[in-house]
Amino acid sequence: GWVCEHGPMPETDADRTPPSPAGWLLVADQSVLDIDPMIEAVGQVYRYPVADAERAAALAAGQPCFLLRTDRSKVIGLWAVGEVVGDAAPLADDGTDDGAEPRWAAEVELLPLEKAIARAKLIEHTVLADSPVATATFADTPVPLDRRTVRALETFDFWLVDPRPDQRDALDALLDADESAGGPD
Repeated sequence: GWVCEHGPMPETDADRTPPSPAGWLLVADQSVLDIDPMIEAVGQVYRYPVADAERAAALAAGQPCFLLRTDRSKVIGLWAVGEVVGDAAPLADDGTDDGAEPRWAAEVELLPLEKAIARAKLIEHTVLADSPVATATFADTPVPLDRRTVRALETFDFWLVDPRPDQRDALDALLDADESAGGPD
């Protein structure tokens, strides 16, 4: 092998900085986040709650997102896919001072799958068997994914359900109301 005659290169800040996530796993647990009313109203998940300000800031437009449901009354698995579409914004203060970090709203566009892909089927893939896809819960979310995991998820067929015209109109009205009010509530 090649040996540097000056010894090892000094470690830099760039060497210690973890790589940016290649994508995100978002987990929906019906007891904490019921996505059904949002999908019924606007045909997609357009906002996702994030408790941790640091993770909210790490979500960057264009990063792929995969929504995993853990509600045991339905198929536990992948229910929607899409991407981050804008910066996360703080949710309006509800007036309670419980000492918790402010909650954030990640701006996403996640379209539901025509048929969910069961978690058991996902983890049959060698890369996904040892990934957060196999173990993540709502408490972990959003979970950063590395490039290998994103590529493995993308090997599955995604048959997306596009929003109906009335759902698109409802989403436009919600987003317009948010803009007028100065951000998500």
